[in-house]
Amino acid sequence: MSRNIKFRAWDKKRNEWYGESNPNILTFVGFAIFGECTLLCTPKMDDLMDMEITQWTGRADKNGVNIYEGDILRHDSLRGVDNQPIQLVIAWDDKRSGWSDFSPKVEFFVIGNIFENPNLLSEKT
Repeated sequence: MSRNIKFRAWDKKRNEWYGESNPNILTFVGFAIFGECTLLCTPKMDDLMDMEITQWTGRADKNGVNIYEGDILRHDSLRGVDNQPIQLVIAWDDKRSGWSDFSPKVEFFVIGNIFENPNLLSEKT
């Protein structure tokens, strides 16, 4: 049984998704270079040093948006401390061999990610 594996890369130098401002750069499509990712083009070594690679969890949020490692999710019906909506950041948990604190039965939705929206991590909203 095969499964669809997707990656994306955050360019820490340019503060954007890799290739976002360059229409000639193709997207990640598979497996092999730089750990798990293969590009259809060869990036410069300097570009690789400034990339943060994130993997798709294999799931989408309640709105159909793919959920990637580093995404910030919210569930408005579940409440936590100070009766605030529950938020969590998706990360791989080696001990569980699975995605952290993420239940496919709960309808979370993506509100941002740790790269473009770090302010969401400290908000109380």
